[in-house]
Amino acid sequence: MMSNSLHDSHLSTAASRASWWQTAVMRAMRRQYERIRHRRQAHRDLARLMELDDRALADIGIAREELMQVTGYGRRPDDTGRLRYR
Repeated sequence: MMSNSLHDSHLSTAASRASWWQTAVMRAMRRQYERIRHRRQAHRDLARLMELDDRALADIGIAREELMQVTGYGRRPDDTGRLRYR
């Protein structure tokens, strides 16, 4: 028969394993939720920007062919943080 302290330590180890596993699952679920939320927001942003005409897009420094990049990643690949003048 196990002594109480050995039995308690075994339960504590099993509980910490379960806690670790639950934490890992919750983190993975949270990351997936954030990815979905980001994609949905990017889709909404793209839809709103698509409603603008080319002149309005040019006023804010975005060409129509850059909309997917800008809404998905927040900036153009060549963006150095400065506005590009046309």
